[in-house]
Amino acid sequence: MVLRRTFSFTLTTSRYYTSATVSLAHTPQSLLHLLQLCIDLRSQKLAQQSHAQILANGFAQNAFLATRLVSAYATCGELATSRFVFESVEAKSVYLWNSLINGYVKNHDFRQALALFREMGRNGMLPDDYTLATVFKVFGELEDLVSGKLIHRKGIRIGFVSDVVVGNSLMAMYCRCGEFGDAVKVFDETPHRNVGSFNVVISGCAALENCNFTSHDDLSNFFLRMQCEGFKADAFTVASLLPLCCGDTGKWDYGREFHCYVVKNGLDLKMDSDVHLGSSLIDMYSRSKKVVLGRRVFDQMKNRNVYV
Repeated sequence: MVLRRTFSFTLTTSRYYTSATVSLAHTPQSLLHLLQLCIDLRSQKLAQQSHAQILANGFAQNAFLATRLVSAYATCGELATSRFVFESVEAKSVYLWNSLINGYVKNHDFRQALALFREMGRNGMLPDDYTLATVFKVFGELEDLVSGKLIHRKGIRIGFVSDVVVGNSLMAMYCRCGEFGDAVKVFDETPHRNVGSFNVVISGCAALENCNFTSHDDLSNFFLRMQCEGFKADAFTVASLLPLCCGDTGKWDYGREFHCYVVKNGLDLKMDSDVHLGSSLIDMYSRSKKVVLGRRVFDQMKNRNVYV
């Protein structure tokens, strides 16, 4: 016979207050679902109640529950409690390490995330692709190019740089550190790419004044290369390209072509939700002294924000 306990809790979100009574069979699977609910609703109270149920039922050393619990507390900003749960687990998996490292990153505690990553190495735990993707993001945020290159070499040795997610994160790190040439080199050497890979290079170029794609031909050729490799540009791709099309008449012609691409591929239908794309089109037309066309885009947008 499975013992069942019932407890009540109040969940508070930005939109509503709701009271619910949750009846849970004390199994790891049901507790995993409850912890995911904690994460989705960012409910600290529910995370604490779930933690109490885990301890009461002897699941404190369950690797899956501990990993999810660390994430739940971190999502609620309770990093000290996340670290307490982490330290209480005797057999730590790479997923548990990743959960706490990612928790620090989400809370913008980048220094502590790197300290934990180094501790991970001292404890003989090899990182996986998710670990490397996360720390490359940290190095990019801190603009720590030296450390980023060191971990890049380590990633090559253990064979994870060929992973598309790791490769994209690595390229983003190089772009954030102003090393656009290194980002393009990683792009060319990556055996597997996705739309995000092209977007990283394009957005990285847009953020830098002295990237290699400032000429019209290079910009157009890279966009064509994306399509030739079978990848369809999305709203983020076009929004990243448009800042490079502002200014003289020649560049504006490219911007107009990208707008045509938006309409032809139905991306304009998404402008009711993608404010960034609409804002980028308006900015491109305004900088090119085509205010009337910019106003036309503005009028077509169903949703706007203060930046529009």
